[in-house]
Amino acid sequence: MRLSLSVWRLKGLSIVVDLQMPVQFFFRLAIHLAFLIGLVRFLYYPQNRNRDLTFSFLVFGLVIFLVMYFMIGLKVSVGFALGAFAVFGILRYRTEAMLTKDLTYLLVVVGMSVLNAILMFQAVELVVLNVLLVGFTFLGERITGLAGGRQANVQFEKLELIVPERRSELIADLEQRTGWVILGIEIGDLDFLRDTVQLRVNYQSSKIPAPGKVKTYLQNQNASD
Repeated sequence: MRLSLSVWRLKGLSIVVDLQMPVQFFFRLAIHLAFLIGLVRFLYYPQNRNRDLTFSFLVFGLVIFLVMYFMIGLKVSVGFALGAFAVFGILRYRTEAMLTKDLTYLLVVVGMSVLNAILMFQAVELVVLNVLLVGFTFLGERITGLAGGRQANVQFEKLELIVPERRSELIADLEQRTGWVILGIEIGDLDFLRDTVQLRVNYQSSKIPAPGKVKTYLQNQNASD
């Protein structure tokens, strides 16, 4: 299938667009979507329970794939395309306090999308490449997942406990109020107007509230104290 031929003129510069959409495009798109959904929905989301970033990663991965594929059709250099998406990424996420793990998944999504769009591999080679990307990410989750620990975002009000010298007190306080076995804590956004801080908590326990109910649970605990 061939799209109509068109010409863009900008300040005397003519750019001829001659795009083709062969069966290979749809096949590549199908492979990309399958591995993208597997990575984000079935690997990232169960461990992090972040609906906003899950949605962003899925849409971001699809848009990058489409734009990169058609940029190659426009004979635009790969360097220009990567530079454009670097700018878009900065504009989108420069105000977001993303954790290191979330940024790593963003890098994997961007890399997967670019490679699936521009590499002239055969179907088997493309599948093997995606299996390697998702497989190494899965192994990283298993190795650093701290024996099956899960993660939750907690809004915490005791700012005096977030200093490194009082980390043990912070962990003890969270364990007492939630019943979790705390495996690790990452400090997120600080809100000095409300005297709160966002914590990314790695935990392991069988009798705990659901991650989406952490904030309500802590508020109920405070009310009962």
